[in-house]
Amino acid sequence: MGALGAILLVIVVVVLIILGVSGVFGPIFDKWSLFPGSGLAGLVKACDTYAQVSSKTDYCNFKEVKVSGKTEYVNCADSRVQKDMASTTQGTFTCDADAERKECIDLLKQGVKNPTVSGARKLVCYDTSLDIGCTQDLSGVDAVSGKCTSDPQKTKPVVYNSNNAICCVTP
Repeated sequence: MGALGAILLVIVVVVLIILGVSGVFGPIFDKWSLFPGSGLAGLVKACDTYAQVSSKTDYCNFKEVKVSGKTEYVNCADSRVQKDMASTTQGTFTCDADAERKECIDLLKQGVKNPTVSGARKLVCYDTSLDIGCTQDLSGVDAVSGKCTSDPQKTKPVVYNSNNAICCVTP
């Protein structure tokens, strides 16, 4: 009976390791931020590496990160990331001055609802001060009566500002 118990214990441990590596427990542990490597802590480590290997593209690209239970799109220029980076890698690169606005436009085109983008400045993409336009920025057309064409192959609705304006964007 003792050998059978040991075999069962080994099987349970192996199954738990496989589930842990596959990310099944992510939603449970992300809630409590028990493990480094996720959220902003993981991004800080990645940003230190990008700076060390002189990868400005990776440094300035936005990554999807959970912050206090909310999804944000963050790059290494974010002040929360910078303050935790190694002093030798802080401020290694200056990202495009309009990077956050461009990321907002890309996310809105993809249909991401209510995105928040944070680089050198933090933006809520629906902020009307960003002056994101349907035709010029999203390559779409204003919705007629608040609706896009019924053919989803032609256009998809995108809410693009705090006034809930709808833009019809080609997928």
